[in-house]
Amino acid sequence: LAMEDGTGDVLHGVLQRPAEDRARPLVLLVHGLTGSSESSYMRTTAFHMLRAGHPVLRLNMRGAGPGRGRTRQFYHAGRSADLDRVFRGLAPALGRHGVVLVGYSLGANVVLKYLAEQGTQAPVMAGASISAPIDLHAAQARIAAARNRLYHASLLGEMKRERRADVDASIRTILDFDNRVVAPHNGFKDALDYYRQSSAGPLLGAIRRPTLI
Repeated sequence: LAMEDGTGDVLHGVLQRPAEDRARPLVLLVHGLTGSSESSYMRTTAFHMLRAGHPVLRLNMRGAGPGRGRTRQFYHAGRSADLDRVFRGLAPALGRHGVVLVGYSLGANVVLKYLAEQGTQAPVMAGASISAPIDLHAAQARIAAARNRLYHASLLGEMKRERRADVDASIRTILDFDNRVVAPHNGFKDALDYYRQSSAGPLLGAIRRPTLI
C-alpha cells in the first residue's frame, strides 16, 4: 500500500482469506509498539477471525515488519493519516461486505484517533481497541515507574533495535527516546507536544461508529 505522500514509503500487509466465503466483513488488524503483522496477538486474532469466516488483513505500520529499515518515515502513536491512505489504497472488493478496524496498544490509539477524525465519514462498520494508551503522557509515566523497570527496559531495547540507525546508547528512558527520536523526526516540539497531539483520549467523543474500547 503506497502512502502517496511524497516519501515513496510503502506499507506491507498480510491478507488471509477463509476457506469458505461467508460474505463477512474484512477485519483489518493494526499492531502495537515494536510489533508487526507477525506478532503473536495478530496471528492469534487472525486465526479466530478466519475460523469465523472473516477475511483478515494484518497490517504493518510504516517501517515495521517487511518495511523495517526501508521507509523514510516511521510509525508513531499519532499516524492516523496513514490509516486514511490505507483505506484509499484498498481494493474495493476487499471491503464489499464492510470493514472492522481493530488495533492493539499503540496501534489501538492510532485506530481511535482515526475513527474520531473521520467521524461519520469513517469507512468502517465498527472498531475495537485493545489496551489503547489514550493518554500517552500518563502511559509513559506508568511504564517508567520503578515497579515496571524490567518491562520498561525490555520495551525501550526493542524500540532502539527498531530504529537502530537513529539511536545512541545514551538514551535511557522512553521519555528520552520520544524527546530525541520521535518528536524531532515528526515535527513535534518535544515528547510532551507529541503526547498532546497524538493522544486519542480527548477525541473519543467524536467517534461515530460502534467502537469497543
